[in-house]
Parts: sequence; C-alpha cells; structure tokens
Amino acid sequence: MDLQPILKDFEKNLDAHTRKLGGMGNFVRVEDVKGIVNSFLEHLFGKANQSVKSVQMPVNIYKNKGTTEQMKQDFSQPVPIVAIDKDGKPMIEYTKNKGILVWNEGIEKPLAEYPFKGMPQPQQTFANNIVKKTILELCRILTLPIFCLAPLIFIFMPRKSKINLLNKALKSLNDITFRTIEIFLLEEDYLTPLAKTMQRFTRRFLTYLGLNESEANRFAETVGFILEYDNAYRFRLQDMFNETTKDKIINYPEQEIKRIVCISRQREAGKVLNDKFKLFANLITWVLKDNWIKKSYIQAMKETNFDDMKMDESDIFWTNFWEGYDFRGLTLEQRQKEVKTLSKPKFTIIQPQ
Repeated sequence: MDLQPILKDFEKNLDAHTRKLGGMGNFVRVEDVKGIVNSFLEHLFGKANQSVKSVQMPVNIYKNKGTTEQMKQDFSQPVPIVAIDKDGKPMIEYTKNKGILVWNEGIEKPLAEYPFKGMPQPQQTFANNIVKKTILELCRILTLPIFCLAPLIFIFMPRKSKINLLNKALKSLNDITFRTIEIFLLEEDYLTPLAKTMQRFTRRFLTYLGLNESEANRFAETVGFILEYDNAYRFRLQDMFNETTKDKIINYPEQEIKRIVCISRQREAGKVLNDKFKLFANLITWVLKDNWIKKSYIQAMKETNFDDMKMDESDIFWTNFWEGYDFRGLTLEQRQKEVKTLSKPKFTIIQPQ
C-alpha cells in the first residue's frame, strides 16, 4: 500500500483540526482530538465515523484494591464551582502578571469576590507529589548520621570542586524530575506570582554560584512547578513571607528563616508539613554557612520582587476558607468572620466515578 497520498491528505486534515485547538487561551475540545484520530482512521482504512473510546481497567486486577477508595476519599472534598459566562465557557483568564485566574460562582452574587490563582489538575498534582517526594527523601538522606561531616568537608573543598559536585548532583536530580513534569510545564509568564518569583530567584541563585545554566534553569522550573501546583505549599510560604521583610531576609538570612519557619510551625495543624518545613529550614541555614553560597543568595534576593512572594487580597480571601493552618495567626472561624456572606464562593462535592 502506498502511504504517501494517504499521509499527505491526512496532514491537511491534521492541520485543519490542529488550528481548531487554539493556543493558551482556549480549551481543547475532545471532539477536535477525536477528529484528528478519526481522519487518520478514515484515510488509512476507508472507514468513517470511527470512534475513540476510553477503556477503564477493572479495579479487581490491581494489587492495591484500596487505591480507588482512597482516591474517592481524597477527591471528595469541597471544591469551588467555576463560573460560566454567557457563551457557556468557563470564566478563566490567562494573564501574564497574575497567572491563570479562575472565577468562581458566588453564594448570592454571580461571582466570588476574587478569582482563584492557578488551576491544578489531577495529572499535574500527581506528578507534583512524585517530584516533592523525590526531593524530600534526598534531603532526608543528607541528614543521616553518615553524612554528619559532609558540611565541613564541603566548606573546605576548592570552589571548582564544589561546582563540579553540585553540577553532577543537579543534573542527576533534574534527569529524574523532568521525566515526570516536563510535559506539564507552563510558560513562565503564566505562573502564579509566587511560583514565577521563586523560579526566577532559584535560577539567579544557581547561576551566580557558577553552575551550569541549563541545569540551573531546569531545577528552577521544578521549583516553579511545585509551587504552581501545590496550593498548600504556596499559601504557607506566602504566609511566612508576610511575617518578614526583604531587608531582614537579606541581612539576617539564617536567623530570619528560622524565625519565620518557627512561626509557621506554630500555625500548622498537621505534623507532616511541620516536619518538612523544619527539614528544609535546617538545610537552607546549613548551606548558608558557606560564604560563597551566602553571597550568591544575597545577590539573587536583592534582584527579587519580594512583594510578589507575599499574599495579596485575593490570596488572603481564599485562605479564609482553608483548613489545617492558621493563616495570619487567625483560626478558621476568625478568618471566616472577615468574609462578607455575599462575596463567598459556592462550593460543591465532586464524587469520582
């Protein structure tokens, strides 16, 4: 069979369907994706109206049969209802200063008072959890007793040896994480302000250390990805930055990081996140004892827009409905009293099938 005429004709159909898919500001319709596949099937086999169906694997073939029930429990949480405009499209804006803004229905007003920043999807959240766990376990390995002399050895190593060691470690970590997150990365302009700012800070910091620019950028994108798709981390980090200033975090970094992490731990209800932030704080204050690293940190932080790392009115509004952490030092009941009834978002429970 001569496939050239078929492929040439299919290419025209593919191009036509692809144009329908649009860019960042449009939603991809399932019908358009089916159209691409159906046009190929039609030209290859001469059959029209081939349908593309998803196949659900039966639960009983999996080793861990409790996974489905756990997913139902995890996802059966109140979620805000996305508002629909007069044309029947979700009210979502793709901005280059605030990132993705999702407008939600209000209880009595048509819309909640502020849009929600970011739009985590199950696939990105799942990938994010894998990356976070990988980095967390690596950090835990570094705190094992066998590595107790590592800080002293590292500090007295020649700078060139330090850079070579860090480059190799960074490349290995990036090779692992990027297999999971690369297809989900957003253009930097469309990240939420904190994710964008921390991504840029990380890139500058690693570059000022003299590390490979490509690997520095990949790791910076990993940091941005984690904060973009994990609202728990993002809101807590913003809450910590609200408790300090740029001058303090530059002039007294070790003391200030320990102080704001201590405040955060007092506000945290869960032990797991509490321990994670303590671990990261200890590692950060440890590496800052090296003057070469501290100098690069200060230089990068001076060029950072610190206001974008804090909460704005929109973030404060949405944390008023967030359980498990006393944002701004206020309990959930105290925070919800600040919200006018008419401006509250409407929530619903989505049960997975």
